[in-house]
Amino acid sequence: MSKVEIQFLFCELFLFYFLIALAETVSLKEQCIWLKVSPQIYVSPRNKSVLEGHPTNLSCKATGVPKPALSWKFNDGDLPSGVSQNSLGEGSFLELPYTTKQMEGIYKCTAENKANLTTSSAHLHVFGKERTVHSIL
Repeated sequence: MSKVEIQFLFCELFLFYFLIALAETVSLKEQCIWLKVSPQIYVSPRNKSVLEGHPTNLSCKATGVPKPALSWKFNDGDLPSGVSQNSLGEGSFLELPYTTKQMEGIYKCTAENKANLTTSSAHLHVFGKERTVHSIL
């Protein structure tokens, strides 16, 4: 945990106990230095190529104060059906259990908090299934 995150955590804990005590004579804003640190994506989604019908996933991790919210766009719109988004800790993960040609395109991860926002993108290329041609002799 970084020094900035520790200071922010201390401030949040102080406010919690402050509110419990109901000490209304002191302004909350005077008790804490509100820290805002712009989000930084430290694990970016990577370009991938996958055979149609096979599974794949994309991941994105970011830090910032306050903790950034992570969201995804597909070709600047909604995620295609069949794609699920899961969050864990500082990360967000897209799971594509069965890829289709319609899932091919640009996946953009956005990390946003009160300080700012930042994005990182990756291209998913879906190869069509190989077809075997049988000849009759």
